Amino acid sequence: MPSNNISRHINPFLCSTDDFSAEREFLKANAFAKLECLCSHRGVSFQPYDWDHNIGEDRLHQGLSLQLALKCIGYASPYFIAFLSNQYGVHRPENSAILPDSVDDLPPDADWIDRSMVIASEHGYKWLLDESYTSTSLTELKIIQAAFLNEEAKFCRFYVRDDESSVGLQSDLGQYDKYKLQQLKTNIAKRGLFVSYYKSLEHLDELVMADWTSIIDLVYPSVSRESIGVELEIDAIHHKVFGEKRCEHLVMHPGMTKCFKQLTDFATKENTYSYDPSVRAKQFERSTGTRLLREGRKQTQADNLNHVSVFVVTGPRGCGKTSLVSAWLENESFLPGTVVVRHYAACNRMARDIAVFMKRCITELRRAFDAKYETFLASLALGPCLLVFDGLDEVAASTGHSMLEVSHFFCSKVFWQ
Repeated sequence: MPSNNISRHINPFLCSTDDFSAEREFLKANAFAKLECLCSHRGVSFQPYDWDHNIGEDRLHQGLSLQLALKCIGYASPYFIAFLSNQYGVHRPENSAILPDSVDDLPPDADWIDRSMVIASEHGYKWLLDESYTSTSLTELKIIQAAFLNEEAKFCRFYVRDDESSVGLQSDLGQYDKYKLQQLKTNIAKRGLFVSYYKSLEHLDELVMADWTSIIDLVYPSVSRESIGVELEIDAIHHKVFGEKRCEHLVMHPGMTKCFKQLTDFATKENTYSYDPSVRAKQFERSTGTRLLREGRKQTQADNLNHVSVFVVTGPRGCGKTSLVSAWLENESFLPGTVVVRHYAACNRMARDIAVFMKRCITELRRAFDAKYETFLASLALGPCLLVFDGLDEVAASTGHSMLEVSHFFCSKVFWQ
């Protein structure tokens, strides 16, 4: 079972020879669409990597296709789907010479397959230059990387086309291709990997739906309403996954470390203030002009009505604000008892509604501090909390409020991007 720190993704790599276009398109419109819907309700992403059908001609002829495909398999691991038929796939000629260690040693007119294998070997896949793989098809090389060299291959699924029309196709294969294809299927069976045979697109769709529903149920079990209390808890999972995905491939540099320190200093200082609801209410009233509580107003020495409790992260669209703050959230250890509510306006359509965000905050803060306050501002006064709102300008645009009006909602610790 994946831990909570692992991104909630099930993105299987799709591998096949070039005669499976119909299968891919049928699954995209049917089983894959249904599985994506099933995952979305559990805060999980289901987006198969259809690499073989999306590789550009320029990358193919530059010799980058195999290296990028194997790297993509690593990203998708341990999830993998392979379609097999009576075709073996593209490969170097039988009894080809052993490839050199460097692409610089290839002749200028080297075939793109030779170039692909050597470039991939230079990027960490040294096993490709082993003599036993000299004339292995690119399809089998991908299967080897995903299923044979991977100790965690329990989520690899193989679907073999089994129809009468393929018999004629196999007769057109050379003896070497027939032998290698049979050897591949035998190796898959020897390793005890899951193999299913299908005779129609509808049958394949049923198999894929059943197999991957079982995998999803195993890895990310269905969350019952009784166990989470309210539907907003599921929404919190969606926002967490959204943030994790934005910082998945983030490359750190010294400037980001400085930003992280600024964020941490702000959050640490802000959460040292006392959290008597009546005291905080006085701050809210001064900020919003709204009278919240009629009794119990008192000031403690720890509170400063003039302190700044809003941290603004600004910059042009696409500069990396979301990735920066999301990465900080994933790596920061906050003060004990601090409740963190992260909200991304781009997560889904409803996330742009300010009322949805406020309701989430009220629900999570009431549960965390075991209190009964019904208003947003009063809930923020219950205890140390950190509100992260990404895309506040999108909320203003969609609801018709000005930025000043919307910002009045946020009188406690807010990261406003």
